Amino acid sequence: MSLNHDTNTNQSYAQWGEDRLVWDFFGHQAKGVFLEIGANHPTLLSQTYLLEQQGWTGVLIEPQRECYELLVAQRPGSQAFRCAVTSPEGVGQAYMKIPPRELGGHVMAEVVTERVENDNHCYEEIALRTINDVLAEAKVGAIDFMSIDIEGLEVPAMQGFDFAKYRPKLILIEDHLEDLGRHRFLVGKGYRFVHRLGSNNWYVPADFSDFTLENPISRFEYIRKFHLSMPFRKLRIGLKRLRGKA
Repeated sequence: MSLNHDTNTNQSYAQWGEDRLVWDFFGHQAKGVFLEIGANHPTLLSQTYLLEQQGWTGVLIEPQRECYELLVAQRPGSQAFRCAVTSPEGVGQAYMKIPPRELGGHVMAEVVTERVENDNHCYEEIALRTINDVLAEAKVGAIDFMSIDIEGLEVPAMQGFDFAKYRPKLILIEDHLEDLGRHRFLVGKGYRFVHRLGSNNWYVPADFSDFTLENPISRFEYIRKFHLSMPFRKLRIGLKRLRGKA
């Protein structure tokens, strides 16, 4: 299966139009089940709103109270859960640290274990759960499409997900390629990289042969970003950290 940028669905809600490509990947099928981890806003930059508009149902996981309430109100085809997700060992309580509105709080919010007084941020207490626990409560038995974008916490979250049981046909994961941790984790779970769009890597089960990288440019980008550029990227990140401590 190859990606086709020409679909019958004109509206896109995702940042780089990937929702239309996902819709195309699944052959415009009328029914399916999605899981969006780090759903944020119901429609703005949403990976799954287009699918829901076409008849799909799914599970939305979002820890910020305001976003969660909007999801409940505006996404009737989905089940929304207000929590953050982590590994089985990390289950418990934490806080969402949300910057002031003028700093773009929805995008920059982060999960922290302690709150700091008088630091001009809003702190919301949240539950830390595993993805498996959420899906069990939602009574979901299979996942067609999974999107995960939780600002660097993707690997601990995926440690609480049963890949053998749910076996998504397509996974989109945000990866700024600071290291190969997310990639290696998914390869270890029996998935292979097939595409990159924006800051999202696309993976399908390793035994799914009916998918090729979109074109030779995509293959070159894979080699460049995952291998050739990685040492320089690590050096740049390390220098930034050193300057921050100075």
